[in-house]
Amino acid sequence: MALIIPGDHMIHAIIPPEDVEKINTQRFLCDDPIISRRLHVLFLKSLNVPHHLICEYVDITPPALIKVIRNYIRGGLEEVMRLNWKPRHAVLDDHREIIEKHFREYPPESVAAARVEIEKLTGIKRGNTQIRNFLLKIGMKSRKVAGIPSKADPEEQEEFKKKVWNQP
Repeated sequence: MALIIPGDHMIHAIIPPEDVEKINTQRFLCDDPIISRRLHVLFLKSLNVPHHLICEYVDITPPALIKVIRNYIRGGLEEVMRLNWKPRHAVLDDHREIIEKHFREYPPESVAAARVEIEKLTGIKRGNTQIRNFLLKIGMKSRKVAGIPSKADPEEQEEFKKKVWNQP
């Protein structure tokens, strides 16, 4: 049973022993850090630790603490352990294979060139920063380009390329 006393900023919630037992085991076994933090809040609340100390120990704000306790009062552990958000889906990921294959065959000269090519391939417009992040995500790195020394002989260079690159 939970009770909110008017005028008191402290929410008084009585957590049954069977819930305390579940909370105590799940707070360390839970994979999600958000849910784990919520369970720590409830466990400390079950020990009657003052709110300001719970906020300090668990590193949350007082409004977040109140929200966790109200969610527990409203829906029990199921409500506290539910995540109400979904990870964002990157639209370019749907076209990853096509883009990756194209860029392996024809590497882009720059992020701006990659942006234009991606727009031609997929019809999706994105900014340079998003394109750069996507290219890094698929394993492409920026190419280092250096100038040709002023005394380089182009004929000797071509001959060298033929000798070295055609070796088995």
